[in-house]
Amino acid sequence: NTPLDSTNLIDGEWSRSLTDVPHRLNVSGIYELPFGVGRRWLDGGGLASQVFGGWTISATGFYQSGFPIAVLAFPNTFVFSAIQRPNIVPGVDPGHIGSTLENLDTYLNPDAWDQPEAFTFGDAPRTDTRVRSPFRANWDVAFQKSARAGAANAAFRLEIINVFDRPDFDGPNIGFGTRNFGRITNVSGFARTFQFSFRLDW
Repeated sequence: NTPLDSTNLIDGEWSRSLTDVPHRLNVSGIYELPFGVGRRWLDGGGLASQVFGGWTISATGFYQSGFPIAVLAFPNTFVFSAIQRPNIVPGVDPGHIGSTLENLDTYLNPDAWDQPEAFTFGDAPRTDTRVRSPFRANWDVAFQKSARAGAANAAFRLEIINVFDRPDFDGPNIGFGTRNFGRITNVSGFARTFQFSFRLDW
């Protein structure tokens, strides 16, 4: 809905989607601890069986590639469009060396782009796949204790969201020529969060 040049929709706009993710791995699992009645150890009942029996551990996690980046420049002409893109400087790597955390202020290399001449369109693509937003990963873990309470079933559950407290960095500032261009200044998602619940079924 915001083409650079309304008369050149095919060649000028053909590029990867902003939501393009080439790699994503989802992992999940659940493990019942082998303690308590009907399990390998502490099967004979008693206090130890009640305390250590009925526990399960579950975890879900994902690892995901970043998204393409759409670099924008200041409009130097309002012909056909209200947006502008910079020119690509051939042979200059737009990325960085090292981890995201080490390059929050220099995630994009500004030398990889150049401001177009007045009344010309920049030649950068709609989305640039030479560099992507930060790699994403997260793990959530849950511990659950189940037990009989007379004729009812009781369950206590502890969930730890983002168990490793890993920051989920947003993409860099894409306004070429601005003071914050290429810097990452925001995070998404949750910091490590604990959630408790108790359920009684009868």
